[in-house]
Amino acid sequence: MKDAIENFGLEGIYIDSKIDAIAAYMSGTCRNFYFTTEYMQPVEPLRHAYINGIGLPDVDGHFAHPHLWTVEVSAGIEGYLALPMPVELMFRYAGSTEAQPIYEIPRNRWAVGLNTDIYDYATLSLAYAYSDYDPDYDVGYGDNSTNRHLFFTQIAVKF
Repeated sequence: MKDAIENFGLEGIYIDSKIDAIAAYMSGTCRNFYFTTEYMQPVEPLRHAYINGIGLPDVDGHFAHPHLWTVEVSAGIEGYLALPMPVELMFRYAGSTEAQPIYEIPRNRWAVGLNTDIYDYATLSLAYAYSDYDPDYDVGYGDNSTNRHLFFTQIAVKF
């Protein structure tokens, strides 16, 4: 592990893995519509997050107290388009405050995608996401852009 940390230049980074936090999650369905939402935040500001031994205060000198949330709505569209397999159209919004300097999470992310079952216990997703970063922080890509576009796919296997 020590070699991996040195090879990737991470020897000065430390984030306490034992952080007390609050999380809430809710989901529901109504006919062909699915709704999921979640919210997370630490109980106290992250005083134990360090880079090169220095705490990570925000621009006002306060330690970060990140908040993260996600709202996702999807609808089964196979009935409307006479498709031979189940297909969902998904819209997602995710937001955060004070999470970018520690976790590189954008302050806003909008996504749209399609999900379809490819086997009994496997789902294929194709999606596009637009991420909006806080202009006060470096987004880590070597330029001053405050947004990113991302096309992605994933396969989920249900157990």
